[in-house]
Amino acid sequence: MRRGIRILLAVGLLIPAILLSGCLFNIFQTAKTIGAGHLGLTLGSGLIIPGAQVVTPQARLTFGVSDRVDFGLQTGGAFGLDGASATWMGAAADMKVSLFNGPKSLALALGVGAEYVTNWIIIPDVQPDPGYWTAFVSVYLDSNVPFLPLYASYRPLLVLRVPDPGDTIQILNQFAIGIALPISDAFRLVLEYDIVLELLNSFGVGFEIVF
Repeated sequence: MRRGIRILLAVGLLIPAILLSGCLFNIFQTAKTIGAGHLGLTLGSGLIIPGAQVVTPQARLTFGVSDRVDFGLQTGGAFGLDGASATWMGAAADMKVSLFNGPKSLALALGVGAEYVTNWIIIPDVQPDPGYWTAFVSVYLDSNVPFLPLYASYRPLLVLRVPDPGDTIQILNQFAIGIALPISDAFRLVLEYDIVLELLNSFGVGFEIVF
């Protein structure tokens, strides 16, 4: 019963974030998994600075499939600080597997996923993309040091531009570095910097709670 209430609460918090709706999903993940049977909710936002400032509110649900495997769903939107209208970013799904988690040393995890991005660019003088799919793998590395909980991620994105048969495949490289500050056993603050090489970068902040 309590478990059902927690899930309903998390979904209820996720819906407003969906309606707020970008440009770039902040990774908002570390190498650590949340544990079997647990549910994690991350609410956050990125600030993209590609010449015009764009804010990207995001929400992420994480399900602990086992102690070493997480399944996640993420969505969000974007709006320009120059008055540009809001747009929905799309949605992403991914699976993460913990390979190693050494106390007070390092943690390492690998992931795979896919996302659909729609109408994602609201940068001046750049035409919106009509929408496309991407597939990706991810590598996550944590410092696992209590006084300095740094993490880094790398995600090559295979972009499938469905509407344009003349330019169907593109590979983008996304990197993220950040710090995950534990506030309690179930709550932490995530500060992150993401960059997609030769495209854009984003400063992100997120709040994660595990039920």
